[in-house]
Formats: sequence, C-alpha cells, structure tokens
Amino acid sequence: MNTAIIVNPVSGAGKGRRMLPRVEKAVRRIFGDAQVMRSGEGEGVGALVRRAVADRVERLVVVGGDGTVNEAVNGFLSMEGQRPDVAFVFLPAGTGGDFARSTGAAGQSIDDVLAGSTGQVDAGEICFADGRRHFFVNIASLGVSAVIAHGVNERSKRLGGMPAFVAGTVRGLLSWRDVPVRLQIDDTVDQELVITSVAAANGRFLGSGMMLAPDALLNDGLLDVVVLQEMRLRDFVMNARRLYGGRVLSLPGATCYRGREITVTPLEGRLLLEADGEIPGEAPVRIRVLPGAIRILAPWHRVKTVI
Repeated sequence: MNTAIIVNPVSGAGKGRRMLPRVEKAVRRIFGDAQVMRSGEGEGVGALVRRAVADRVERLVVVGGDGTVNEAVNGFLSMEGQRPDVAFVFLPAGTGGDFARSTGAAGQSIDDVLAGSTGQVDAGEICFADGRRHFFVNIASLGVSAVIAHGVNERSKRLGGMPAFVAGTVRGLLSWRDVPVRLQIDDTVDQELVITSVAAANGRFLGSGMMLAPDALLNDGLLDVVVLQEMRLRDFVMNARRLYGGRVLSLPGATCYRGREITVTPLEGRLLLEADGEIPGEAPVRIRVLPGAIRILAPWHRVKTVI
C-alpha cells in the first residue's frame, strides 16, 4: 500500500473527523488503495508517521491543523535513516491554517490539492539549552507571539481561527512587557535589543492569516528573521490591516533579516517559544534552517517559490 491517510479527528473542533470520508474517497480515486490511521487511538500523529514510513509507505496524506503538521514533521525528521522519497500532502482541517496559506492549499478543494506537484521545502531545527531538539516547517517565534499562541491553545477555538487569535492577541498584548535579548544571525548580526517578538520564518503566515514575513520562501535555504519592538495593543488595533495585509515591515520597530542560523538569548526574565503554534520550550535557543528537508505535494502554482 503506497498511501497512508493520517487524520487528527479533533482538529478544527472535529473538522478533521468530518473531512475524512471525502478525503478517503478522493485519495482512493487518485492514488488507489490507502490505509487510514487516526491519532488519539493510542498513538499521536508523530508516532503514526514513523510507523507509516517504517512500513514503506510512499505518500502520507495528513489531515489536521498547524499543530498536526508540526507533529507530523517532528515525527518524520526525528527518525533515523529518513527516507527522502516520502511525500507529504497536508490537507488543512484546523483553526489557523497558516502553513496551508504558504503552500497554496488554503481554500482549495481536496482534489485540487491532491492534483498538485511535488517539491522540496526547507524546515527549521530548534536546539534548546537542555539538548532537546524540535522541528518546524512554518514559523518559530519567541516573545508575545508565543504567549498568544499558548493562550489560544488553552481556550476554545469553536468560533474559528481569526476570532480566537484576535482575542488571544488582545489578551497577550495587554499583559506583555518587552524583553531584552541578545540576537545573533550567522556572522552578520550580533546585538542586544529589547523585543516584543522575534520570529524565524520559513513560511509567511501565523496567527490565522497574519502575513508576518511577506517575502519568506519555503525553499530558498534561508529563514526570514522578523523582529518587532515596542508593539502595544493600540499599535495592533491601529495597524491590523498592515499586519494582515503583508505590510508589517512598514511599521515602526519592525525589522527583517535573513540567515541560516539564529541564536536568541534572553538577558533577563523568561522568553517562551512557539513553533507552528505549539509550545515546545523557551529560550535560549539556536534555530537553523534544514534546506530541502521535506518533500511536499501541493498546488505550488498558486504561491511564490524559488522553483
């Protein structure tokens, strides 16, 4: 069997479960027979990915939100003896859908995504001070963005992605105080600054459609490092159109760098980190790009890539 369908049934308040019959029908029509694997039945998404790859499956159709994508990527990249021939198909069924926006899958039918082409995309690796590693494929960020993601994950998302993230942003910014950090990027940047947020972006979107890194490309071998300073609730309210419309870098206190390796060290206090909306730990961290780490089938003709 060449295809496995891995679904997170609870993603998007049950959207993953509701999508499954249509996904099965489309996958079997296009690719032939497929094995269905559901998380929550004794195994998480990462474990299901590792089992499917070990069983010599060639194609993994993953149904879920950004957190499900992150689990799948971590399951795959943490394996020894990875198989570069394995292709992922990510069908969005979650709250934010930010990675799907960068791959062109957002808003597309299941058939349109499955009829896409295959390309290699970069991933990111986060190394924590205690030796742990965590991977991401969209964006990893530190500061208020991580506080917001943590708050959103702790509350109901039944009203949808945008309302959940807007409410979370209001709560997060009301209580946030900027943190002094040392930021190092390759051999080009080494400075101390006070930040609201620092993001290492492979994809362009976070927070259910906020275009934080408008020029980021999934396959250029680089991470766009977006720094926000002195961002307060009033700034978010007054500049929401610029934040969601891809003009974040026109804001005062917004800067973008590019690099292959980023180190963020807090000079005082704690600094939480989120990766694709999940919360794996806190700074200090070293983040590096893994060029061409994952093979993805997607409607690439709808998005800007290096290819």
